[in-house]
Amino acid sequence: NYRWNIDGSEKFGQEVTYTFEDSGDHSVSLEVTDDNDLSDSTQQYVNVEDEQLSVSMRGDRTEVEVGDEAIIEISLVNFLTNDPITAQLLLQLPSGVSVSGADEGSGQMTAVTDVSPGSETNILVRLTFNQPDEFVVSGRLIYTTPDGSDNEQELSEITVLADESDH
Repeated sequence: NYRWNIDGSEKFGQEVTYTFEDSGDHSVSLEVTDDNDLSDSTQQYVNVEDEQLSVSMRGDRTEVEVGDEAIIEISLVNFLTNDPITAQLLLQLPSGVSVSGADEGSGQMTAVTDVSPGSETNILVRLTFNQPDEFVVSGRLIYTTPDGSDNEQELSEITVLADESDH
């Protein structure tokens, strides 16, 4: 028998699901009783933080001809209602890919933007594929919150296949 107490809400079962409605410290306790009526319990505190920034990266094409462009779009949503967030995008560019729309150097592309409170900002990066190959574009986002703390988030990888033109 598994008896959970999560913020005063009782749940039963070896595994349970619970959604915390508010940020902060929350009490979670578990009491386990076996068939011989022997029991033990433990209590932990879980810290829940509000999500401040949502980030997604997508490409408009997964296959191109050599010399063609593909657009990578990075969407940033600031969930904070009072404060802007400054975000720096770092994309790792494989050899054979050139970029327009941002600063480029030594295999990396960078862009910095402020995301206003409660709004969405999109960064568009145009990549040109200069040789046939399968290219993997990866990246990360570093952002500073109003309290001065730096946060980092890895972005999903995008794979683009560049083939020679059939003409």
